[in-house]
Amino acid sequence: MIRRTGAWLSRHWRDLARDLGVPLRDDLGHELESVAERAQPCCSCSPRTTPACQLLRTQGGSRVRKLCARGQLAIQLIDGADHTFTAGSARERLITVLSEALDQARRHV
Repeated sequence: MIRRTGAWLSRHWRDLARDLGVPLRDDLGHELESVAERAQPCCSCSPRTTPACQLLRTQGGSRVRKLCARGQLAIQLIDGADHTFTAGSARERLITVLSEALDQARRHV
């Protein structure tokens, strides 16, 4: 319970610091916003069975939700994949998802 409360406080503190313009070390939320400001949509692909998506949301904080809502960040969860996309079918799905994201980005340029 203490650990969860600490994580919650940390996440909200980081969001508040970002809102106030306080620079943070290793700030994924700020880095994602920097990419979005350059009109470059982001795509994050993750195996459904790893904690990567949760880490993205935790480290990126409210910025991840905002970027997703504005269509500037897409999170794709790929079934049957491990962290290195070893299975051929998962790797093919990853290639398809990334190709579609690149095609969409080219249309917005």
